[in-house]
Amino acid sequence: MVPPSFLANKKLAIKNAVLILLLAFLALIVLKAFYLSSQRANSVSRSLALVECYRAEMLMRMADAAGYLSQSSYGMQKKSQKNVLQTYDKVVCQAKDLLSDASTKEPYDTEILAKKMILDERVGQDIKPNLARLSLICAAEEKKDLSNSSTAKFAKLILAIYGSGLPASSSTPPQSNAAIFSTADIHFLEGYLSDGWYKEQVLLRVYKLNHQDASYQKLFSAIKNKTWLYVFKLVLIGFCGTIAALVGVVVIIYQLVIVGNRPVTMDTEAKKMAVTLKTDPAKFGWQTVACVFLAWFFTQIVIGYSASLLKQKGLSFSFFGSFASAISIALIYLLSNGPALLYIYLFALRPNGLKFAEGINFRWQVDKHGAIALILVGILGWFAAMPLVIAAYFISANLFGSSGSSNPVIAIVMEAAQQNNFWAILLFYFTLGVLAPLCEEGLFRGFFYKYLRSRHSILVANVLSSGLFAIAHLDLGAVLPLFCLGSIFAYLYETTDSIVPAMVAHGLWNSITFTLVLMLFGS
Repeated sequence: MVPPSFLANKKLAIKNAVLILLLAFLALIVLKAFYLSSQRANSVSRSLALVECYRAEMLMRMADAAGYLSQSSYGMQKKSQKNVLQTYDKVVCQAKDLLSDASTKEPYDTEILAKKMILDERVGQDIKPNLARLSLICAAEEKKDLSNSSTAKFAKLILAIYGSGLPASSSTPPQSNAAIFSTADIHFLEGYLSDGWYKEQVLLRVYKLNHQDASYQKLFSAIKNKTWLYVFKLVLIGFCGTIAALVGVVVIIYQLVIVGNRPVTMDTEAKKMAVTLKTDPAKFGWQTVACVFLAWFFTQIVIGYSASLLKQKGLSFSFFGSFASAISIALIYLLSNGPALLYIYLFALRPNGLKFAEGINFRWQVDKHGAIALILVGILGWFAAMPLVIAAYFISANLFGSSGSSNPVIAIVMEAAQQNNFWAILLFYFTLGVLAPLCEEGLFRGFFYKYLRSRHSILVANVLSSGLFAIAHLDLGAVLPLFCLGSIFAYLYETTDSIVPAMVAHGLWNSITFTLVLMLFGS
């Protein structure tokens, strides 16, 4: 028996109203999460403050190199020497600004305050205000019965080391006398601070106070060699990056000029239509897409809130070392983003009789092109992304005042790089190079872009999917670069009818970025 038309229309109207409310709720969640992310990036996020400490460390390596260059260049012209010294002053000023900003974000963090003191003392700044603040923090910890913690011990040692009154300008250790700091104190500092510029500066000062001439000279020589090696790495990265960007420009021009002007044959269009009909996104509508993203964002909020709650209760994995941090990052990412693929299957593919792999076009064979060809396309896509992302970062910095990515995971990755834990590094490569591309490409290209492409032009589908991809990362400093990456990944999917090339390009981008971090921060 067929129900009256007005009843059917009424039920349809109620269903649409409910779905519109769900979409409105989804939009509120996205906007609220994006707003909170921007607030965290400008307030008291320790991870973001630590990233600024690492950036300051990079700048001080460059400043030290400029200082060594100005001191050792006997044949350098006065004008060139003046330019080197100006560069030194400029870089040091930038480093001081970064650490001042980090200290403002985390005014009661012992480690960040100590790093600020280390840098200020190194460049001849007055450290008395820092010493006073650190003394107040130590006094507050003693009232809370935290005076025996490793953080309190570190603070007391820093107070003793930098409250000694030894002039910072002294370049040679004084004559031998009784040691002030014990071997146990030195071992504690070596274990507490990660390998890097700050640790080196603290140990130099300790050796100077202890009158350990041989240890001082040995460390000083090692730091000098490490600084020149660091400069070599920067030059190598700059050279390789330039070559990769030039190759990327050639790839883009080839696609625009040669491939773009090729006539589209009926055979090509028929093959694309056959693929589209086989896994037709028209079998599900915008309501299904909204439900998938609503469930995914809700899952992310729950996992993020749970992780924050555990951290507040002192159950942070970071306390157990870099490998534990890598495990926590992998688990949080898997629990936050892995369900997105499950929602695609449950809400969109399974009800319409579609298999998961064919539903998101996870295919290693397209026409006569096999896995090798698809991987090669992904590699070329990575090259094409290089000039676009570099230009995007340049535009973001100069037009919008962006200081780069504000993703708090960066601090954990840099920490793992300095500790050089093999298993932590391997797990980070797996998370960044395999898990992230699989989850994100399956959701944004294999599902969302494919749905949009079945109803809109290439341009509209690319812009909408890439825009959501950039916003979903909740990283204000990298919205434009992420949009460019998403556009490249969508183009790879469009031209191959497979998400494999996009996954390869995505995994390469993450893995090579992590490799650069290892090169610059690895001990």
